[in-house]
Amino acid sequence: LIAAAAEAPKRERNSARLRLAAFYIANNFTSEALGVLKVVVAEDGGLALKPEALLMRALAHILSDSLDAAQRELFHPALATDPEAAVWRAYVFSRSMKHQVALPIFRDSIDIIERSPDVLQMKLRTAAIDTALAMGDHVMAGNHISDLEQSDPELRPAGLIELYQGRLAESEGRSKVAQAAYQTAIKSTDRQIEAEARLSSTLLHRRLGDTEEERTIAELETLAMIWRGGPFEVRARAALADLYVAGSKWRDAFAQSRRAIEIQPDFPVTRKLQDDMGRQFEALFLDGKADALSRIEALAIFDEFRALVPVGPRGDDIARKLAERLYDLDLIDQAAKLLAHQVQHRLKGVPRAEASARLAVMRL
Repeated sequence: LIAAAAEAPKRERNSARLRLAAFYIANNFTSEALGVLKVVVAEDGGLALKPEALLMRALAHILSDSLDAAQRELFHPALATDPEAAVWRAYVFSRSMKHQVALPIFRDSIDIIERSPDVLQMKLRTAAIDTALAMGDHVMAGNHISDLEQSDPELRPAGLIELYQGRLAESEGRSKVAQAAYQTAIKSTDRQIEAEARLSSTLLHRRLGDTEEERTIAELETLAMIWRGGPFEVRARAALADLYVAGSKWRDAFAQSRRAIEIQPDFPVTRKLQDDMGRQFEALFLDGKADALSRIEALAIFDEFRALVPVGPRGDDIARKLAERLYDLDLIDQAAKLLAHQVQHRLKGVPRAEASARLAVMRL
């Protein structure tokens, strides 16, 4: 193919290069494929927006885990009606956790998945399994897991089948079977599979209530520290936040959300965690949960996690209630400072006038 591309007449050269790029993609040589496609576009700019070139660039980006770059290619109008592009858009939806959008596309694209080269088929099937499990389609998940078992073992990480078998069994309520599968996957030589199995096993133990909370927290903290900086850490920290909320460890719970925002602000799990912790923060100060805290502790939590204060009247109500608690503790300067910030930057109209009057009383 390299020789054919080099020796082809000029008018046929780019067609030969595209065949070479397709070979590279099918064999997971993504850098080489992107290099060839770059040469093609440099020689004939019109080809850059042709469906074949757009799709090839998208696949090369997907194989190199550059999902944003792939998305730009896949959602180009030239690929709007392309059925193969549609299934890869479903892949993007799945990886973005938009499973409700991805599911019907995967269901309608079985023939395309089966015709795809093995390395691409692996990507599609794992995404389809994730989506099927998330949406409760056990039949579809089971079918793809069975097909995955028939694939070349060298193309899939050790323990992947057992991990998915465990998740399917857990989704179906077969907890003992799930734990056995997870324990097998934990022995995988692939560190990512091992970590995923440990996380799934830990969360299942917690759901069944057959392990101590301290042990669960220690395992989740360990996994979060080992896999710092990526989506896996966020998922571990979301589980930790739930545990800390259950134990009324508010600072620890809110800290998980802050860390997730630092490392993966656009990850769907991060956004959900932020929303959940925002509601917990609101309930803490508006629904009386903070009454169990010392006033100093309540102020410290408010100051440290002020970003969780909701915008609008409910956020203003939180600040007002906290100011009153601080005033009752004789922390008048802190109370006045908090209320002054509301008067200067947040409140308008009657609420502002009322807060100003209260602030004046505090300063007397």
